[in-house]
Amino acid sequence: MQNGFNLNNRKVLPIWHNYKSAMSLGELGFSGKVHSHDYSNLLKYSYDLWRDKGTLPYASELLSVSELSGDYSNVKEAAELILHNKNILSSNIVHIAKKALNYKNMKSEDYCLNENGVALVRGEIKQLRSLLRFNIKNSIAWIVLARNYLLTGEMNKSKKAIEIAMNIAPTNRFIIRSAARFYIHQGNVGRAHYILRNSESVKYDPWILASELAVAQFNKRSSDYIKIARKIVSSNSFSSFEISELNSALATYEIEAGSNKKAREYFIKSLINPNDNSYAQGVWASKEMNNDRLREIIRKLNKIPCAYEANARKFRESGNWREAIDSAKLWSREEPYSSHAVSLASYISSACYGEYEESLSLMLGCIPSVRENAVIKNNIAFDYLNLNKISEAEKLLSQKITFTNKSNEIAFTATSGLLEYRKGNLQKGRILYNKAISLAQANNKWDYVIQASLYLAREEHRVGTDYCKEIIEYVEKVLKNSNDKVVLCLYDRIKKEILS
Repeated sequence: MQNGFNLNNRKVLPIWHNYKSAMSLGELGFSGKVHSHDYSNLLKYSYDLWRDKGTLPYASELLSVSELSGDYSNVKEAAELILHNKNILSSNIVHIAKKALNYKNMKSEDYCLNENGVALVRGEIKQLRSLLRFNIKNSIAWIVLARNYLLTGEMNKSKKAIEIAMNIAPTNRFIIRSAARFYIHQGNVGRAHYILRNSESVKYDPWILASELAVAQFNKRSSDYIKIARKIVSSNSFSSFEISELNSALATYEIEAGSNKKAREYFIKSLINPNDNSYAQGVWASKEMNNDRLREIIRKLNKIPCAYEANARKFRESGNWREAIDSAKLWSREEPYSSHAVSLASYISSACYGEYEESLSLMLGCIPSVRENAVIKNNIAFDYLNLNKISEAEKLLSQKITFTNKSNEIAFTATSGLLEYRKGNLQKGRILYNKAISLAQANNKWDYVIQASLYLAREEHRVGTDYCKEIIEYVEKVLKNSNDKVVLCLYDRIKKEILS
């Protein structure tokens, strides 16, 4: 089981929130000319039609617009009509009606990625395409459509919708940042940086400028806008919230430049009134810089909307495993295109609790592009093997997997060793596990040395050899080389299993 969650190298990359989260987080500011094309006019139009006609098609249309806008304030009668006729309507519109009637009592996480799966996402795609027939220049509808196509794995359609949205609203903050994140997800970081660097708004919109700095750092490129960024954060022209991400991006830049003092000052400013992204960066920085001042500021912060990643990081660091898993699940629903959240949740479930069914369920519930990630593929195979689903694991491991780093290769080799053990090929399994351990030692990856050794010991114990005790003794000697609390938790669990 490989930890695909990067603890050590976070950047303030733009987060592609769903539209409702972006509204609640205050991200929907628009720069330059107004190209917002938001839902307010369409919502009023749909409501007026519903009041005039009072029939099912117009009730459905009103509910569709309300669902996309997040405004359920005037839909009670329409929702009740939908539910009264639920037997002749689609399950998707019935679900929206139920949600509309109960929206005041719903928890914030219910507004994240729809947990009922692809069917409901496709239902929303159908609604969006219907709305675009009313107004083909609704840039927000196009960007929401692009996100939904991403969730269903239809990348070409997602890209096309992204480009249309940018052509309609080239200065729209939400659209520019969403487009950049799409191309990062696609592995085309250069295109993401080009969009941000060449935006008309980059010189005066702190949100877009923050993203440009972060993506430049991520792409190992210099930014032409450092001086402008510093001028903006010291200008008193924006609220502390509006420049929170920009302060955070500048702080991260200063860390890389070797100026921890400047970095600390920028991070402190970024945490005066942070959003979810700058808050998560602050949590990362407090550990990366080992800074007690930042830790104290973060400790006093609470009720930051959608702070799922930050909470997952904090709970992981403190060893509160259940809370870390729950936060990572919410993070995954908010950012379903990222492999980090589901990787963290499944890794802790598997390593700390041996809950392989839960771990597997989390990964199989990912969107298609995330399931193709090398880390996720390996970990799915690992969980299959622990559930004795050997043929499923073998099918996955026989596929061509591109190793992007040594960690991928080490994990894949160890999992291949586990496959051989479960097939009864003990000698071949030992060879592969020891190969993975040697490779990890050679690359100074002691967390991987320890994990592979522990799982090797478990397999030797399972087949009844005394070699397992020798391996545990070795692990005890090298355990000091790891400060990962998940690895230490795994050690306690496996040792107890072997010695009981």
